[in-house]
Amino acid sequence: MCIRDSQLSSPVSEITNLAYQYVFSDEEPHLVTWDDNNYGYEVALTKLGGKTIISSYTTYESSQIIGFLPAADYSISVKGFSSTLEYGVAKKLTLTVTAPPTPPEEPTITNEDGVITLTPPRVEKTSSYYEFKYHSENVITAAKDYSNGDTITLYAQRKDQEFNIWYRLASKEGFGSWVHKEVIANAAFSTDLDAAYDELLNRENTDWGGSLSQKIATITADLQTWSTQTGSLGETYDTLLYNVTQVEAANQVNSLDIIAIRGKVGDKTVQAQISEFKNAQIGYEDAQGN
Repeated sequence: MCIRDSQLSSPVSEITNLAYQYVFSDEEPHLVTWDDNNYGYEVALTKLGGKTIISSYTTYESSQIIGFLPAADYSISVKGFSSTLEYGVAKKLTLTVTAPPTPPEEPTITNEDGVITLTPPRVEKTSSYYEFKYHSENVITAAKDYSNGDTITLYAQRKDQEFNIWYRLASKEGFGSWVHKEVIANAAFSTDLDAAYDELLNRENTDWGGSLSQKIATITADLQTWSTQTGSLGETYDTLLYNVTQVEAANQVNSLDIIAIRGKVGDKTVQAQISEFKNAQIGYEDAQGN
């Protein structure tokens, strides 16, 4: 006979060993447990000193998981009931929910070639993130907000430039305390424009699988092929007018402006349009526009 079956006709027992535990969870971080000595249990959650029930549960287990709660003081009551729905006396537990603190471990700081990064300690809960602020002086009220996330990256305009950085852990429960770090840049940041330009045109890991210069060369070749095929039909068509500027070796093109292509082939109208180096559309219309 299982324990639950043996409790069908048992009188309601007192709740014993009522306890609370915080669990690192992205969904339900609050766990309440007790001894299993009744048929079932009714659990109620209220603000401490309040009368309005925030959440209530009926369970036949000896534990109850509760979801995220804003930082505050709460009261949890648990009472057993019998198979005939006779209820016992509720046992209460006070629960104080606070925001997870900003981790005390030191952050990881890099300071190279005028690029400064600060990465706070990693936290297990994926629903938590860091907030950042920075300023040239140690005055947090004047500091600028930086994008939330895992890391802050700043660029020095001159050597020995002072950066004051603040970060704190943010979660659904609230915010940890601000932590302040001061970093002095060891160099000024500078950009190699030629290298950046070359990287932009020749970077291979693009959405379309090749470099920008290869894509532009392909578009230009497609235009030339289409124009030749159109001309082979033996009919006259309007003049093809286009402007290609800043062409470099290896078909590296900074800008390609197609002003217009429109002509007639036999009794068909031919249109082509290239926009933002992405789309090439060729369509044939009859007299009815189909």
